[in-house]
Amino acid sequence: MKQLITRYSALLLGLSTLLLSTPAKSAALTSRSSPSLALLRQPTAASLTATPSSLAAFTTMIGTASPQQGIYVGGTELTGPVTATAPAGFEVSWTSGASFGTSQILTQSGGTFANVPLYVRLTGTTLGVYSGNVTLTSPGAAPQVVAVTGTVTAITNYNPVATVTSIAPSTGKAGIPTVVDIYGTSFVPGVTVSLDPILNSSAYFAVGPTTFISSTHVTALVRPKAVTITISGSVTASNPGPGGGGSTPPTTVVYTALASPPVITTFSPTSGPVGTRVHIEGYNIFVSDRSTTYNSSVSFNGTAAGVLGPADTYVDVNVPTGATTGFITVTNPNGGAVTAIPFVVTTPRTGFFEDFELGTKTAYAAASVQLHSGGWTFGEALIGTTTGADKFNDTRSARLRGGGTLEMDTDKPNGAGVVTVSAATYGSETGVSFVPEISTDGGITYSSLLVNGAAPPVLTGTLTPYSFVANRGGNVRLRFSSTNPAATTNPRCNLDDIGISDYVALATARPGGLPALQFFPNPAHDHIVITGTGAAGAQVSLLDMLGRPVLGPNTIPSGQALPLPATLPAGVYLLRVQTATGQRIERVVKE
Repeated sequence: MKQLITRYSALLLGLSTLLLSTPAKSAALTSRSSPSLALLRQPTAASLTATPSSLAAFTTMIGTASPQQGIYVGGTELTGPVTATAPAGFEVSWTSGASFGTSQILTQSGGTFANVPLYVRLTGTTLGVYSGNVTLTSPGAAPQVVAVTGTVTAITNYNPVATVTSIAPSTGKAGIPTVVDIYGTSFVPGVTVSLDPILNSSAYFAVGPTTFISSTHVTALVRPKAVTITISGSVTASNPGPGGGGSTPPTTVVYTALASPPVITTFSPTSGPVGTRVHIEGYNIFVSDRSTTYNSSVSFNGTAAGVLGPADTYVDVNVPTGATTGFITVTNPNGGAVTAIPFVVTTPRTGFFEDFELGTKTAYAAASVQLHSGGWTFGEALIGTTTGADKFNDTRSARLRGGGTLEMDTDKPNGAGVVTVSAATYGSETGVSFVPEISTDGGITYSSLLVNGAAPPVLTGTLTPYSFVANRGGNVRLRFSSTNPAATTNPRCNLDDIGISDYVALATARPGGLPALQFFPNPAHDHIVITGTGAAGAQVSLLDMLGRPVLGPNTIPSGQALPLPATLPAGVYLLRVQTATGQRIERVVKE
């Protein structure tokens, strides 16, 4: 049961960090949107849920605890443990069939979780009728109550013997869970269903939970193992004591599971360059017979990929060398399955780029994490993966809370021309941003990339790319800091897709050059007029936000226009104007 609780425990959601300002990434960037920032919003209140709101009436004989019933508990943004307290005459436990007491504590570490079972039973120690509420509490969250009633009687009546007469459906697919309706006689609350193997002589079925509907009808979740053979089991039901038990003869009612091909339910990410790790989920990914286990083979548009971590419900693979855009196929001895949509193989990014897809960090405590681009130290920060709350372009992004920082552990050679980052506020929080900083002395000192003391970018709940002109040569490293100075608090922000273009020193560059330069319109549609460059005109280039040329250089006389091709994607670019006396780099928007 502890394993079940662990599996359902969600990660503690945290606060926001820094992100960088300036324009969105050029559409000329490869297959992913560029880095973006987002504004933090109001913190989500801690909350508890408990279902159902009441349990069926308990009954038991004196001296015997009743059969247990289950409550499903969930939590959001919790900051402490969950305490379950039973009313008089009842007991609770977070472990099925064991460790019952009047009050039990669930120590959770993620802050958010769903469908963690809490078990309740009538103690049966004293004759009488009992009623009250099971109460669930956690610091900062509104208490939840579930009504319970029960009767402890003298030992005069014994539970009847349960008998199964039919089931629907009677066949299913191996490896795929199926809810089966069981019909019969004399079912009572607490009845359990089991499948005893009769074909291929192995315990290939897991059954449960069983749900009591009436004295003639229960349901049970039947989970056959992922196998390459047909398996069958006799369906039996047993009532709890006193008395109880079952009397269905073997092979009277039989459930059969047929060997089934793989089923792909989802995969992520849906695009990426060669070497990208792809997580594929479904059923019958990994199958076996009585003596042999078979892994599935995976291919990308016909190119085989190495399998990294198979199980019956998932497999991890890296996009293989030579793969092209197309469907992913999973094949094993039972057959094959194809993804519903193709995987798009993108061109590898050049230069420095970090998307946080490689690493794992689930807590805010300071630690260094190895990522695609090298080591990064996260302080009051983690790698967020919560869909709908964390904002990312693929499946992960950095999440910074109050006092949070994100810092490169090693230098990048060849300097920094333009720094790009995507950022957003976490969840629905607001009022937070980030400050981008750069160091040229190995991280001893940092200076802000916000020009002339400009304010940090205003983040929204949508991941948005920002860019910052660095123009630093030599070895550099970056640090991003949350504008929320209160350590460990909300609001939080997400950072993703950090890019650094190499610095290119220009002999003609002069700080503050070309004071008479003007250019218009901005935003532009099909041209940009350049004036104030003198009689000789200027060399005019258009760069993407990573500093890569996308147009020119062209010689443009003063007062004439730089044509913008219709094929040039809309987005934010850098306009570089160079003359014999200096240069200017300005940001322009192409509509």
